[in-house]
Amino acid sequence: MKWPTVPNELMAPADNLKPLPKNKKTLSDLIGNANENFGTYYELKEKYSAWQQWYIKQKEIFEIVK
Repeated sequence: MKWPTVPNELMAPADNLKPLPKNKKTLSDLIGNANENFGTYYELKEKYSAWQQWYIKQKEIFEIVK
């Protein structure tokens, strides 16, 4: 039996954060952009990291039992 492969999208790192558009110059624009990026980044980072750790551990167990 062979361990299934994973789609590359699930093993890729999270996307880059969104830069502040050049036409946005107020402090509230900067804070809003920072808050959005902060939330997006940490949500994706945790999701990807947890999934990748789970997958790698399951593969190790599979290889030992096999």
